[in-house]
Amino acid sequence: MFTNNKTAKAVRLALIAGVATTTLAAPAVFAAEEKEEVERIQVTGSSINRTDMEGALPITHFSAEDIAKTGVTSVADLIALIPSMQGFTTPSQSVGGGGAGIAEASLRGIGAEYTLVLLNGKRLAPSGSGSSVDVNSIPVAAIERVEVLTDGASSIYGSDAIAGVINFILKKDIQETTVTARYDTPQESGGGDKYSFSITTGYGDLSQDGFNVYLSYSRDSQEELASKDRQHSKTGIIPFSHNGANLVFVADSANAIPANAFIGFDDGTENGFDLELNPYFASNGSCAPNNVPSLESGATFDSAICRFDFTSTLEIIPEYVRDNFLVGGVAELNDSTELYGTVSYSKFELTSRIAPYPTGGFPVDITSDLFLDNVYPHLNAEQQGFVDAGDVTYSVAAWRALPGGNRTNEYSTDSLFVDFGVRGEWDEVSYDLSVN
Repeated sequence: MFTNNKTAKAVRLALIAGVATTTLAAPAVFAAEEKEEVERIQVTGSSINRTDMEGALPITHFSAEDIAKTGVTSVADLIALIPSMQGFTTPSQSVGGGGAGIAEASLRGIGAEYTLVLLNGKRLAPSGSGSSVDVNSIPVAAIERVEVLTDGASSIYGSDAIAGVINFILKKDIQETTVTARYDTPQESGGGDKYSFSITTGYGDLSQDGFNVYLSYSRDSQEELASKDRQHSKTGIIPFSHNGANLVFVADSANAIPANAFIGFDDGTENGFDLELNPYFASNGSCAPNNVPSLESGATFDSAICRFDFTSTLEIIPEYVRDNFLVGGVAELNDSTELYGTVSYSKFELTSRIAPYPTGGFPVDITSDLFLDNVYPHLNAEQQGFVDAGDVTYSVAAWRALPGGNRTNEYSTDSLFVDFGVRGEWDEVSYDLSVN
């Protein structure tokens, strides 16, 4: 399909010449047959059909075999392996409230909005109101090859290709049925399991039957991996030594559970005095689980507050499920014209969890049962006197809503790509007309 018209003419001329000059017939025919193998294809970064021997564009190719050898199960994982991709968004970035449950491509860290993502050379609908594309919508099981143009192509494609172009070419002319299944489980137990399944099949031989239809379905599932399930990430309290001194790296929060109390007393002086305490610590001599004491210099035993180790409630990898459906076909109308169509649908659902809600300082009435039962008994006689007299400038508590569970974001992204068209050659002109 799409053989060079000049090559075809050369074949006819060679055959005519062979009738007149028998001794030159064989060499001429063999030379023409070798040239007939050269096809004109469109390479990413050029709008002109040319042979793959032409041009010097900095393009990196990844075939389906190359992708299979990497072991990746998604386009997002594939992008992470490309050296020229820097600063891209991954599903794991949705942990902590960023990422919005999508995965983007970014060449050389210039930005996803300046890296153009194409499917079969056609633009995809962007995620949200920008120009960046969620690559989760591309089924990795149906990819024939990937072309990464690492040079700017804004003169051809526009400003969203300043950093370059990544073009995913889907398979076509599929006759066999391929089924793949994979299950991954980490060496350490406790979350992070992952499985994938795909089936691709087709009917019709384009070269013999003049048509081919194909379909593909894939499903990928990732189980949540929590910070507490791994030794290196289960806590934000990390002791270490430096220059002979024993130190502690602390990633914690004053929004503890049980709560810390902060009270200001009006003792007649200009600023009065403040008290910080944790009732649980004062009663038990230690902080509750996943909390650590914070003793200020000169603080008394019962004036210590506890700080919550929120790292223990985070997650490293969010859970997600991805379903991709693809159906397409191509039919030859004649030797130089073909009809084609592709419909791709994907549904991507991701759930990310961060630490339980921190209340910050919320007021606690000194006449309430909450204050009188939990804070008042741990005050000394002088402090209780100020409370009884109402000489309290403020009374607040900082609490972590652990009983309510982690703050959770659920993202659901539906993507639909439809492309129908006709392409071929008319005289010396190559054309591709499509609606997508």
